[in-house]
Amino acid sequence: MATMYHSLFSSKFRVIYSQLVRYSRIYRRFKRPHEYEFLTNKPEMYPDAPKLQTGRLKYYPRDPNYQDPPIDPPKLFMVQRVKPMKGQPWWNKQVLARLGLDSEDKNHIVILKNHQAICEDLWKVKHVVKITPITFPNGEPTEDDIDRTLLTPDGQMIVSDAVRPDPKRVQAQEEFLNHPLRLDGKTLSEQSRHKWVTGWFL
Repeated sequence: MATMYHSLFSSKFRVIYSQLVRYSRIYRRFKRPHEYEFLTNKPEMYPDAPKLQTGRLKYYPRDPNYQDPPIDPPKLFMVQRVKPMKGQPWWNKQVLARLGLDSEDKNHIVILKNHQAICEDLWKVKHVVKITPITFPNGEPTEDDIDRTLLTPDGQMIVSDAVRPDPKRVQAQEEFLNHPLRLDGKTLSEQSRHKWVTGWFL
């Protein structure tokens, strides 16, 4: 009886131990370090090399006497996604959605603050987006300057009366867009495709 109990206990212990060992070797993707975590998790790669450190970001220049040029950090960034979300890992998609860059429109642009949390998110998806600093050659706009403010593709926010829209043209555009008999391009393409697929009934 003791021999049978010992054999059963040893076999059961062997099964449990093998399961634990197997489970410990399972590849768990949610616990692996990401590529952007080298800022905090990776040890010092070149402790004796000259480096420039800004916050947690370290840069190793080729010239030991290299100095960063003086810059005036911008307050805002104009960010545009230049690569599709298809094929990106799920954590990059979460970051893009958090930044508002998950739109299907290719020319979708968002304005983001130059904040530490936002810069960390932009660092994670720096290979997917285009970042342009916003400058104010005519000064920063106020609440009264919204209708005469223009943001150019190179990041210049111009405040001038020359870009103020004509009220008559704005009213005419609103009447044209809100006309009940107007057919936009999407409706025309859908209806034309539907007629092409179903055929013409005589």
